[in-house]
Amino acid sequence: RYTDTKVVAEPKATVTIVRMQDKVYPVVVNICYRAYSDVDIIETWTEIENYEKRPITLNRFASAMLPIRRGDVWMTRFHGAWGNEARLVEHPLQRGFVTVKNKNGVRNSQTEHAEVMFSLDGKPAENHGRTIGAALCYTGNYRLQVIQGSQSDSVMLLNNKLLSMRSNADNYTTLLREESEKKSRLQAELQQYTRFKSLSPAVAKEMKALYPAVSTLSLSVANEAVADSTSSRNYVLAVVRTRRRSAFNEQERIKIRQWLSARLQADSLEVIIQ
Repeated sequence: RYTDTKVVAEPKATVTIVRMQDKVYPVVVNICYRAYSDVDIIETWTEIENYEKRPITLNRFASAMLPIRRGDVWMTRFHGAWGNEARLVEHPLQRGFVTVKNKNGVRNSQTEHAEVMFSLDGKPAENHGRTIGAALCYTGNYRLQVIQGSQSDSVMLLNNKLLSMRSNADNYTTLLREESEKKSRLQAELQQYTRFKSLSPAVAKEMKALYPAVSTLSLSVANEAVADSTSSRNYVLAVVRTRRRSAFNEQERIKIRQWLSARLQADSLEVIIQ
């Protein structure tokens, strides 16, 4: 809902700030207009202030709305790609919707361009006619939508509501996918840490048959952190206890390590024989 209006004078422009506040949530939207005195340009943008205790996510928001109540209006826009930039497209605005959008993120000017021009007196000409140009100065995904026809305001409100519902559904789908991926990742990590609980007894028996001097075998996943760095590594730690000291010579220890590495299918393995 509307709360107040603030006007700020600048050397060559006047800034008008219309302050709006949500009826339920502590969120404020400032609709800002800067009108220049020396050129026919009006700059407009929105500022969203969040007074919630936690951050909020903006899934979709409008930067401006430009109503044009004319008859024979033509739209000029550009598209292109590398080596073929700024391809001109001109067409009259018929009843319905015209949407120019881009989802390339910071590369949002590579295909569709976020600039349009409206000719108010029929097809654009170089030497006569009135025009209104608009450019979206935003480094991110965008959508420019033109609605033409009777009761276009109502249609626009309905379309915005439908787009909002679709956006919410897409966000829920994205959250579910992220949660599913997170769950799968955690399950894989948990399995990595717990699989040796059931594997240790079988490997210990096999090792006992090959090396009778072995008394116990402990298997676990260890994480090694470097003291003067942020790097770390995970590896499988095998602790082999024997019935007597020096039960194995160096060549036997190498064979034990090779056997454990192949049996456990471990890319990184550390063996301690006690």
